[in-house]
Amino acid sequence: MMNIFLMVLQDVPKYTMVAGERAELRGLNLVGLARRGFSTAEIRNLKAAYRKIFMRADANAGSFEDRLAKVAMLLDFVLCVQYRIM
Repeated sequence: MMNIFLMVLQDVPKYTMVAGERAELRGLNLVGLARRGFSTAEIRNLKAAYRKIFMRADANAGSFEDRLAKVAMLLDFVLCVQYRIM
């Protein structure tokens, strides 16, 4: 039987998965999200946010902090619309 060891050097965001010898972020744990009662729409929105934060599409995407700030602004807007606080 082969022993497999993963080295996790950083915190892993909730409901995400890591893989590889150095445990790199690989994606959302869709099964875990569904089991916890997240709706299809919520999972779709989480997937979009995940892509914006963790997957750099191009060199102009900005730093991690810039991408996170954009998602935070979008979340604030959605919450304002949802609760009509605008």
